[in-house]
Amino acid sequence: MNSNKDSDMLKTLRLSGVLLLGLTLLACGSESDSNDDDNDTSDNSSGNQSAITLPDAPTLSLTGQSIKTFAFNWPEVSGATGYRLLENPDDVSGYPEIASIAADATSHELDVFLPGRINASYILEACNSDGCTDSDPVFVDTNLAEAVGYFKASNADEDDQFGYSVALSSDGSTMAVGAREEQSSATGVEGNQDDNSANASGAVYVFQKDGDSWQQQAYVKASNTDGVDWFGEALVLSDDGDTLAVGARLEDSGAKGVSGIQSDDSASDSGAVYVFVRDGDDWSQQAYLKASNTREDHEFGFSVSLSGDGDLLAVGARYEDSAATGIDGNQLDDSSFKSGAVYVFSRSSTTWSQQAYIKASNTDAGNDFGTSVALSADGQTLAVGADKEDSSATGIDGDESDKSEGQSGAAYVFVHDGTNWSQQAYIKASNTEANDWFGNSVTLSADGNTLAVYSGPHDLDHGHR
Repeated sequence: MNSNKDSDMLKTLRLSGVLLLGLTLLACGSESDSNDDDNDTSDNSSGNQSAITLPDAPTLSLTGQSIKTFAFNWPEVSGATGYRLLENPDDVSGYPEIASIAADATSHELDVFLPGRINASYILEACNSDGCTDSDPVFVDTNLAEAVGYFKASNADEDDQFGYSVALSSDGSTMAVGAREEQSSATGVEGNQDDNSANASGAVYVFQKDGDSWQQQAYVKASNTDGVDWFGEALVLSDDGDTLAVGARLEDSGAKGVSGIQSDDSASDSGAVYVFVRDGDDWSQQAYLKASNTREDHEFGFSVSLSGDGDLLAVGARYEDSAATGIDGNQLDDSSFKSGAVYVFSRSSTTWSQQAYIKASNTDAGNDFGTSVALSADGQTLAVGADKEDSSATGIDGDESDKSEGQSGAAYVFVHDGTNWSQQAYIKASNTEANDWFGNSVTLSADGNTLAVYSGPHDLDHGHR
C-alpha cells in the first residue's frame, strides 16, 4: 500500500514538473514574441514615416489705393499650392480667413469699408498639403489716406484753397472742387493755369471717375476772371453731374439779370453766378447770372443750390439791402441794410431767366437771409437760412416780431405750386439763444419733406443740427 502511494505521488510530481516547465517555456516564448512584435512595429514605423515640409513664410506688403481698396503684394513662395488671406479688422477679433488665393498669384486687391478698418491688420498664409505658414502681420494705419483717395489741383500752388467747396453728382462719378483763391488770369474752360496774375480770382476743377480711378476732366474759370472774385467759393452739381453752378460772391460787375455786360466793374463785391454744362467730356459756360437789383456789397452767389435736373437754381445774396418781404416785393427800397435775399432762376432748353425774388416774412437789417439755400430734387421746395435773424421764438411759426435774441438765426421754407412761390414755414431752434446762428447751413431731403438746419459757428460748443 505504501509503495503504491509513493508511486502515485511520484507520478503527480512528474506531471507537475512537466506542467511547470510548459508554463515556463510558454512565458518565455510570449516574452520573446512580444519583443519580436515590438521590433517589427518599430521597423514598420520607421519605414512608413515621411518628412513634413511646409512652405516658407511669405513676405506680405500692403498699400492703399483709391478708392477704398487695399492692395496686397508678395514674392512667389516655392512649394505653395495656394494662399489664404486672414483679416483682423479691429485688432481684437482674431484672424478669420477672408480670401482663398491661387498658387500662381502674387497680389490681391481687397475692397473695404474704411471706417471699420482703422485698426485692421492682415496675415497671408502660404499653404500646401502639409499645412500653412504665416507671414508677419501688416497694419493699415499708414495706408488709410491712400485708400480714401487724394485729390490735388492740376496747378497746385500755395494759398489757392483747393477744396474750399466740393460737390458730387448723385451717382458719385463726377466731382467739382472749388479753389476760391486760385490765382490764374485764365478765362473759360482749360485756359492757361500757370499765369498767376489774378490773385484770388478762383477756379473750379471737375473730376470724373472711370472704373476705379479718377481723372481731372476740366479746369474751369469765370468768363470775366478778375482778382479777388472768389470764383468757386460756392458750387453745386445737378444729379447727373452735367450742370455746374458756381458762385463768385466778390465779383464786381454792375450788370443785372442774365448775360449782362461782364466787363463793367462798377459794383464792387456785388457777386455773380456762372452756369456750365457738359456735353460728353466737354464743358462750356451756358450762362452768366446777376441779381435783378445788383448793388455793391450784396454778395450775390454766396450760396447756390440746383434742382436734381439742373433746371432750377436758387442763389443767395446775404447782404442784399431791400426792406421788401415775401415774394417779388419792391427790390429798390434799400432801407434794410444786409437783410438778404434769394433769387430763383429757371432754365428752358438752354435759356435762363429769373423766376422769383424772395425775401423773409420778417425782413430786418443784418439778418443775412440767404446765407444758405437748399432746393429739393424736384425744385418745388426751397429752404433758406438767415443765421443773424434776431427773434426769440422757438419751434415752428412762432412770434417773428420779438427781436430779443440777437443773431439767434432762423430758417424759412418756401414751396412752389407750379406757378407761384409762397412761404410755408418759419422755423426756429427748439432752444433759441442769442448768437447761435441757427440757419448757417440748411439741407433738404430729395423729396423736400425733411429739413436739417445747422447752428454755428458761434455756438460750436453746442453746434446743433
